[in-house]
Amino acid sequence: MIGFFLRQGGRKVGVAFEFQVLNRLPIEETDHPVDLIMTEKRTIHIQGDESVGETN
Repeated sequence: MIGFFLRQGGRKVGVAFEFQVLNRLPIEETDHPVDLIMTEKRTIHIQGDESVGETN
């Protein structure tokens, strides 16, 4: 889904296009968890394995 992420004030932020965002994905050993996913339409706040809120 996400091909780019950055660290912002200790948070890991994933950057993606809206069409790349899915509800669930398999987790692989090489994946890096993020705290936020930012798209051109919204910001999704992640906590553990669940999305906890969105900002449009």
